[in-house]
Amino acid sequence: MLLTQRALHSGAEIAFEDRLRAVDYRTLEARTARMAGHLVAAGLRRGDRVVVCLGNRVESVETTIAVTRAGCVGIPVSPNLGDAELRWLIAQNRPAAVFATSLSEGLLHAHRPRAPLTVVVPEDASTTSIPGWCAHFEDLASTEPTALPRDDYGIDDPAWILYSRRTGARPAEVVATQRSSVWSVLSCFQRIFAGGGLHPLPVPLSFSYAHILCVLGVIALGGSARLAGFLPDEMLDQAGGHDYTLLAGIRAPARVCLTAGLAGGPAELLRQAPLLNLLVP
Repeated sequence: MLLTQRALHSGAEIAFEDRLRAVDYRTLEARTARMAGHLVAAGLRRGDRVVVCLGNRVESVETTIAVTRAGCVGIPVSPNLGDAELRWLIAQNRPAAVFATSLSEGLLHAHRPRAPLTVVVPEDASTTSIPGWCAHFEDLASTEPTALPRDDYGIDDPAWILYSRRTGARPAEVVATQRSSVWSVLSCFQRIFAGGGLHPLPVPLSFSYAHILCVLGVIALGGSARLAGFLPDEMLDQAGGHDYTLLAGIRAPARVCLTAGLAGGPAELLRQAPLLNLLVP
């Protein structure tokens, strides 16, 4: 497993970081193992679908990895979807579990009658905003489960379901395997970022491009990812003082970041080599 190897060789290095917390490779391996064990203990079977609606944060990456380690299929979705889209997605996939923030009321209530497990990340760092019928994310990540992670999911089995947006139509479903996703990283991005690792400032993690490059790519190639939000001020704030090999952003806020700011400030840092700007329209 790529993460296990990375934890052994680069355990103390930061893997993912957001505005609230950071996680190194050793801790990432341990937390995702516990989470996967809890999913197995909760009765999730191989191939069960799990919706991950957490946005750009460390918990989103941890959940994505843990779902795979439990032998389930992860479905990353944007927390900005409307209630109607979320209900449609839940009806289409019939997930065995949902991971969401305490602000995702529409998703929580759409899911409640359909599956046995809902896990919530509180937005205010407390448990008061979590409904009583939901599990607390940190309980899964920090307490020892009664089962072990499966860690045996087939490399050609469906591992993730990614949705792409289409104007005037329902999102299109793309099924990805571990082989197809990691192949993209090793055959393409490894040639670009060989030696120094990958240090991206990513697009939304629910995008297939960000999932492959900023989650799997970082684990496979080393380096770390800064999980920024998508308001220009926040992107500029997170860019300050960091050396990135890649800015992958949504076109409008990324354009503002690249054209605004004082000389020597974060915007100037984003314009300097060796930054590669790949904008998603």
